[in-house]
Amino acid sequence: MIKVFPKYGKVSMTILFVLVVIITFQTFQQVFYVDRFQPGKEIKFFDMLQYHSMKWLLWVILGALLFFSVKKDLGKERNIAFILKHFFIVVFLVLLNILIISFYYTFSFDKGFDYNSFKVNFFPFYLFQRAPLYTLGYIGFTVILFFYFETKELQIKVEELVKIKDYHRSEYEKLKKSHSETDQILQIKIGNKLKVIPIEGIFWIEANDYCVMIHTSEKLSYSMRISLKSLESKLPDHFMRVHRKGIVNMKKVKNFEANEQPTLQLSNDNKVPVSKGNIKKVKNYIYSL
Repeated sequence: MIKVFPKYGKVSMTILFVLVVIITFQTFQQVFYVDRFQPGKEIKFFDMLQYHSMKWLLWVILGALLFFSVKKDLGKERNIAFILKHFFIVVFLVLLNILIISFYYTFSFDKGFDYNSFKVNFFPFYLFQRAPLYTLGYIGFTVILFFYFETKELQIKVEELVKIKDYHRSEYEKLKKSHSETDQILQIKIGNKLKVIPIEGIFWIEANDYCVMIHTSEKLSYSMRISLKSLESKLPDHFMRVHRKGIVNMKKVKNFEANEQPTLQLSNDNKVPVSKGNIKKVKNYIYSL
């Protein structure tokens, strides 16, 4: 089993260890029963070990189907239908085990298949002897597989987060080298990554519902989930609120057009309207330069 599933060595070793314990216990139990009650036939330990090992080997081989059914259903909603589906898979595998074992021993003891012997003797015997233990074993196997695969998925997600963290640290170190200590940055989430933008690369910021659009020197715009008012308090003094929906980096202003609709022309030729209430503030800033 370890060779078939090399990536799942720990799980395989755990299952193998449990099986060895169960098979050994059942063998000693049966040998003790024979020695204690003397049913009339001498039974050797290794014959009994082979007898139990064959049954559990069949149990393992058929149980491999659980591996694929569990892996297929990872991430699905855990509802009644989900539980019933996997319970019926377990019941089917248990019955299949018992049918195969019953057929095998009917042929072995009767020197050919006898339906009445199969129906009256072997199938009921193995059904009552094996069904409870096989069912509990498959249920436990299913639960272990679900926990194992979910743990592996969590490990993958953690590794992805570590990579993202390393990427952010790398980007930060690059920016730290290329900018002075007094430079500021904004971190904008884009999917699972953070885009680091130097504040001095921003031309203007525009309100957009519950977000803001940040227009940069790269001629790109980025959406950031924050209010314009909250962002305004984090920016340097040369970022000026020129109307209720816009903040301008005054260092990027090329021209102020004081016409019927006052506007600021930026160095990238974008034009941003100025509200009447902010005209005086804008003029005072420009004239103070």
